[in-house]
Formats: sequence, structure tokens, C-alpha cells
Amino acid sequence: MYKKLYFFADQCLIDDWTDKWFELCIFINGLIWTDDPPWTTPPPTELDELEYQRLRFWFIDHEKYFIPIWVDFYNCKKRVCTEGLIIENVEEFLGTDEFIKNPLHLFYRAENLHRLAQQLELQSGVDIWEPSHNYASETMSLIILLGKIMIELIDWVDERI
Repeated sequence: MYKKLYFFADQCLIDDWTDKWFELCIFINGLIWTDDPPWTTPPPTELDELEYQRLRFWFIDHEKYFIPIWVDFYNCKKRVCTEGLIIENVEEFLGTDEFIKNPLHLFYRAENLHRLAQQLELQSGVDIWEPSHNYASETMSLIILLGKIMIELIDWVDERI
């Protein structure tokens, strides 16, 4: 079977992409999980918004290099591991065209944190910061699953250098 080979630059891109993904995961986790009751969770600060925008624009700037590698990986694997994770309708999400093209786009396509929280169904308020923690564990399960997939992608690219 023919194995497509990648360059060292591709490996570096996937390593950087994964590092930024984990930065974004930690950031989102900090917004989702708090010791405060949900009704006292403070809205994101300007620094939070700047951090999200920094990560968002990094992903946007690099996705044209990431997507072809991801599509090769996805087409080669045709499956992802979900054992041990409780994600309602994960098969529906993982089978979407959006996932096939870029699985992480959902987490950086929103123009600001408020929209991100709404898109992840973590935000119940339309105009004010009103967190809804109902979907927090499901969202974190999805984030963990995507982290496992990113590690699998790193290994997959490393085998093809």
C-alpha cells in the first residue's frame, strides 16, 4: 500500500496545531468550569477575548496548510476512537462534512467568546453573559475526543516523514 510522505515542515505544523489546540482546550475549560455557582460566573474579560482572538487568528492563518493533511489522515483512518467518552450524537457530529474538512473549526469560527459559548450551547443569554452549564460535560468530552484524535494525527504524520 502506498504511503504518502510528508515534509518536516508538515510535522512541525501538526505539532504547532496540536499545541494551539490544547491551549484553546485549556482556555475553553477555564470558561466552562468554575468553582462559582453558574449564576455568579463572571463574563470573560477583555484579556480573555484577546486570548481567544489570538488563538482564533492563528488557526485561521494556518488552516489552509492543516486541512490537506487532515483530509489525508481522515481518508486513511475512516474512523476515530470514541470508547470511554460519553458524547450524545457523536456519530452524527463526526460524520458531518464540516468534521471531515476540519474537525476543530467549530471551536474557532465564532467571531468572539460570546458567540463561541452560544455555538457550543454553553451560553443561554443572547445579549448578556448567561452561562448554561447543561452541556459543559458533553462539550468537554468532545474536546477530549478531539485531543485524542490530534495525538493520533501527530503519530500518523510522524510515521510518514
